[in-house]
Amino acid sequence: MPKKDQNALKANARKMSKIFMPWNFEKEQTWLEEQAREGWLLERKSFNYHFIKSEPQEMVYRVDYYSITDKKKKEEYMTIFEESGWEFVHGSSGWNYFRIPTDQFDVDIYSDPQSRIEQLKRISQDIFGIFIIYFITFTVIYNFERWFDLIYFIPMLTFLIFGLIYILKIQNKIKALNAMLDEEDQVPE
Repeated sequence: MPKKDQNALKANARKMSKIFMPWNFEKEQTWLEEQAREGWLLERKSFNYHFIKSEPQEMVYRVDYYSITDKKKKEEYMTIFEESGWEFVHGSSGWNYFRIPTDQFDVDIYSDPQSRIEQLKRISQDIFGIFIIYFITFTVIYNFERWFDLIYFIPMLTFLIFGLIYILKIQNKIKALNAMLDEEDQVPE
């Protein structure tokens, strides 16, 4: 590709690093909406956010977590969003990014507390599973005698603390949403 074309592509693309905790995906959505207002639309998400240049737009972004391996269920999941007018932007490791122009936004992805609770429970269950697998793997690979070496203990302690914080944050969100529901409609934690 000629250098002129490469420079044109670079001028129309931007890569940004930003960290959002799994329990704060609302902040991530708001940030993506701000980028769209500045004329940068999300193209894909990996370790970095990849944007393409566009006209400044008012967009609504939603980040959903739904890890689906069954192809038919994945197609049904995508169809539900497409029929509601949502554009699928990118999916990675169970995290799915959708957007819709603000003037077409009338049906939210999770419009009631019960569906939000179910979403949070999916996130929590999958991350907790990963947490357990990591813990068991770490325990098997590094026997208990080596745990007390700082080089092994500090990463494990950090991971345990992060896991605990994560679980508490998700549980607090679920409790807050359950408080919005009538007693008979509450979802067990």
